[in-house]
Amino acid sequence: MQLAESLLIAFRELGDFETADRLLSELSFVSGTFQRNLRHAADYLGATGRADEMIAIVENNYSAVERLMELFPQENGWGTEFLGPLAYVYQQAGRDKEFDLITAEIDRVLSYQEQAGIDNWYHWYCRAQLAVLVNDRAAATAYLQRAVDNGFASVIFVEPLFDLMADDEAFQAVVSQMIERANAERDKLGLRAYQPIAVTN
Repeated sequence: MQLAESLLIAFRELGDFETADRLLSELSFVSGTFQRNLRHAADYLGATGRADEMIAIVENNYSAVERLMELFPQENGWGTEFLGPLAYVYQQAGRDKEFDLITAEIDRVLSYQEQAGIDNWYHWYCRAQLAVLVNDRAAATAYLQRAVDNGFASVIFVEPLFDLMADDEAFQAVVSQMIERANAERDKLGLRAYQPIAVTN
């Protein structure tokens, strides 16, 4: 289904989990925009405390997350696509071995991209994801600020794994910048300001 992954985010934000679950069931995780689908499915299921369901999707389609990473290396892109959200669900599930493998791969990919001269908002956003996951709070704030300084303003939702920084004032100040900039763009289009809601199911 075209754009189903984006609608998944929208219905999650609206608290319409029945529709979100139906869309989730329609997503392909092996063809088409499957890498984006993996990212948004991990965001959705991680945000709603359903990490085991996301891990089952990976294992049912690829047998193990190691195989997924082997088949679809991310170093030739701009960031790490589905790896950050996947690491978050494995962390939630207490799967420390896989969490360590994914975060090591994120670091490897981003280091490779930096050596290749990649410098855009999505790259630094992924660096912020990694720093949050490994609890490097100062780096998380600095990297998210760098993403904002490089033009990041597109807010459909705030990354669920950023909940790990909910009590960090400096980090939340950067999130506020991000939302303020996005709302200025939304206002130009006649759209209401972004209003995050609780996403419990």
